[in-house]
Amino acid sequence: MQLSTLIVPGANAGLLHQVWGRARKGGIRVAGHALSKPAARLKTAALPEHAVQVREANRNLAASAGLTAAAGIGSLTTPLLTLAAIPGFVYLSLPVFWRALLLLRRGKVGIETILFLSCITAFGAGYVFVMGLTYVLYYLAEKLALEVQNNTAQGYLGIRAEQQRHAWCERDGVDLKVEVDALLPGDRVRVRAGEGVPVDGRLVEGGITVDQRLLTGESQLAEKGPGDYVYASTQVLTGEALVRVDKAGAATAVANVERILNQTKELKSGIQVRAEALAEKTVLPTIALGFLVWPVLGPASALCILQSHFTYRIRLVAPVSALSYFKRMSEHGILIKDARTLDLLQQVDTIVFDKTGTLTEDVMDVTRIHVHGDWLEDELLAWAASAERHQQHPVARAILAAAEARGLTLYDTDRAQCRIGFGLTVDSRDGQWQIGSERFMRSLDVRLPQPALALWQRLRDDGRSWVGIARDGRLAGTIELQPRIRPEVVETLRRLRAIKCIDRLVILSGDQKAPTRHLARELGLDGYVAETLPEQKADVIADLV
Repeated sequence: MQLSTLIVPGANAGLLHQVWGRARKGGIRVAGHALSKPAARLKTAALPEHAVQVREANRNLAASAGLTAAAGIGSLTTPLLTLAAIPGFVYLSLPVFWRALLLLRRGKVGIETILFLSCITAFGAGYVFVMGLTYVLYYLAEKLALEVQNNTAQGYLGIRAEQQRHAWCERDGVDLKVEVDALLPGDRVRVRAGEGVPVDGRLVEGGITVDQRLLTGESQLAEKGPGDYVYASTQVLTGEALVRVDKAGAATAVANVERILNQTKELKSGIQVRAEALAEKTVLPTIALGFLVWPVLGPASALCILQSHFTYRIRLVAPVSALSYFKRMSEHGILIKDARTLDLLQQVDTIVFDKTGTLTEDVMDVTRIHVHGDWLEDELLAWAASAERHQQHPVARAILAAAEARGLTLYDTDRAQCRIGFGLTVDSRDGQWQIGSERFMRSLDVRLPQPALALWQRLRDDGRSWVGIARDGRLAGTIELQPRIRPEVVETLRRLRAIKCIDRLVILSGDQKAPTRHLARELGLDGYVAETLPEQKADVIADLV
């Protein structure tokens, strides 16, 4: 079985934009801060290698275009402009000359060899404008190649920018603010609502609700109590806990994900590689033919022979073609790390989908309200929406949307309080309301009738989400929720199954098993793998092959 690549649009890896500045009144602004010239030089020296290459290619392209324009205008008006452009062309020739010389020392010839000989021939024959066009094409191709290399890789950079740089470490009973990279396994750090988890580790006391979306791509919140494992870069929404450090800094799971994504493979497609290999083999015959033609037909004919070599076309057409495909795919939310994937698409027989953001939207819907006692559905939903009106998590948004769709009027509440675990309490004139998970209800000693417990177990087995709602310690109802399937998914799956080479459609998700299994059955997929971190997905893909 052939499998080309793993595409995980739901992972939402963050794109880190760094603005390296502009000159203003003798200073340079970098990411919004004014730097002196010496500091700016240090920052420039620290630019990534790719950024330096792009900057150099842009400079060379602009210089060659300007010099070519001057030579062209000079050929039509005054030769002085053409003469003035010659030193610039000599400067642009130096890197090409050194590359050609290095190839020659290794007993090889390449595009740089043809380029240098073409420019020498054009200059000797007085065709300075032609020489300029040659440099413009060369540096344009170089710039496009760099754009291809950076087109999708930049989407994976800066994942750990979301990770905290400092943590509150408990030492001798006192919380001290320390750098995350200074933490050691066994240290204990305190995390609170509204903060990010700075390390990978296990809870030793307390309880929290965390949003693991950045790491797993799943919007469903996760409850964590003593003994549960948490990961760096996840966000604490409610509660407070003490975490024993297992891994910190570059050793964390999110740091490993960043390394995996940034290990950029060879971005050239197989067709492009074969075309370039063929082009390299024809360089020497082209040069030999040019030398043979020169004494017979003159330098102009020899220059035509050299310029006719199709390496120029490959260097221009291949990057432009790749950029076109990448652009079209990125517009549809598809990021490709390895351009060879385009060659392998016809061999794919298994499609692996992420769940949230790919098959389902990043929202939930209220599907049913179960009443326990003498209550009305609309009444329970209105109280739940009133309690959740200031919350931002997906469950709260689903409850509020359902109440709005039914045209319900919300009640006045005050003193809303999030408790340890997934849930909250609010006070009203009619009493105190509790909304949350089974763990939350049990922590408040809410009386849970047996039919409600049986319902919750059935919903859990079916992979459905739910929250309970109670008043003054008595369970009043259960609100059942499920992720919203994207409207185009069913048609997309039908069209994929119509492709003869496709044998299996599989879900690979960081979500829990039950909801993943339920979605796979609902969509008629051939299999699923759940509770998988991004760094583990490559191993799962290898097992599928």
